[in-house]
Amino acid sequence: MGLLFPDMTSERAKPEVLRAFKHEKYPSDGSVDWDAWKTSLEFAFDAAGIEHHEDQRALLLGKLGPEGIQLLTSLMFPKAVKESTFKEIVDKLDAHPTIKESNVIAVERFRNRKQGSDAAQDWIADLRRLASRCKFGTEFESQMCSQIVRGIASTPNKIRLMETRDLNLDKAIELLTTWELARESTLLKIVVWKRTNL
Repeated sequence: MGLLFPDMTSERAKPEVLRAFKHEKYPSDGSVDWDAWKTSLEFAFDAAGIEHHEDQRALLLGKLGPEGIQLLTSLMFPKAVKESTFKEIVDKLDAHPTIKESNVIAVERFRNRKQGSDAAQDWIADLRRLASRCKFGTEFESQMCSQIVRGIASTPNKIRLMETRDLNLDKAIELLTTWELARESTLLKIVVWKRTNL
């Protein structure tokens, strides 16, 4: 793809193509995984047909924002950012621990993710996203299962999960989904009853 191996020989993109290029900025708070963001930028370059390394460098720098540029300036010193190649910039950012979320922070984000008012499937999907940034290795499923028990919004269902024999991730997701569907069905029946009897 274009981001990791920019084409030094390709033609520069037309100004209107560069102006029309759209991609979200890299958040300075590190809430988005650097590698995932970089890959999405790579896909965006491919989709827009932006192959020249100078075009890619300019767009990358524009998406880093002021704080990202400040960090990059200190990383590249004494060489100026504007004198650095695209590959040099990406290599420096790849190697820097600040741009890559530490495992401690990743785990903390995962632990703090409670269900709240989210639908079960949405919450579980976000838990998977956060867990994928943690170095859980073979403990991935057990950590996911534990967090579902820890973070589920309903206290009665939390107790039911804790009382379930041989609880694993698949069973926890199945139970959570079943309970949510049953709750929605009950609420719908109440609404229908009220409309027909009141």
